[in-house]
Amino acid sequence: MNKYEIRTNKKKDAIVGSALELFKEKGFTNTSIKEIAEKAEVSQVSIYNYFGSKEALVIECARVMIKDILEQAMAILEEELSYKEKVTRALALCKGEVNAKLNAYLSESALKDKNFIELLSDGIEVLQIQLYEAFIEEGKKENVINQEIPTEIIIKFINSFNEIEITAENYQKEVDYLHHLYLYGLLGK
Repeated sequence: MNKYEIRTNKKKDAIVGSALELFKEKGFTNTSIKEIAEKAEVSQVSIYNYFGSKEALVIECARVMIKDILEQAMAILEEELSYKEKVTRALALCKGEVNAKLNAYLSESALKDKNFIELLSDGIEVLQIQLYEAFIEEGKKENVINQEIPTEIIIKFINSFNEIEITAENYQKEVDYLHHLYLYGLLGK
């Protein structure tokens, strides 16, 4: 990596770190690009050059927050486990760790900001699709998933679960039910 790339990566890291701090402190809507630039000690133009928009910056923040979780989930594919065990472990990891990361990085007011959460969810969903594709292909390779069903259709099915609203008071129980439906369907064990 040359000096320019090192300097660029440092600036990007400073911008993302500053954005996360300000989003946690003030929420997405109440945080301006100017404030992020000042905190990161870069120009506003740098933010637009690197990310294009405040919304794209949120997607990068999502990537940073869950990158290590996705890497851990991908590593599960290499373990000597049955496919069902791999999927179960990946679901448990993602369910617990993503929520922990969100709570660690974001304030209660940020979590109540619907625009911000929608952008964050969209960013996380883009990253999850890569994980889904890897698990689907592994399932097809192991003849656990019907190879005739196109991967794109399976991803649409999985993404339909993201549209289901879950109540805060029964969150864990409802997520567990959805995971059961995802793995076994209506008629499964």
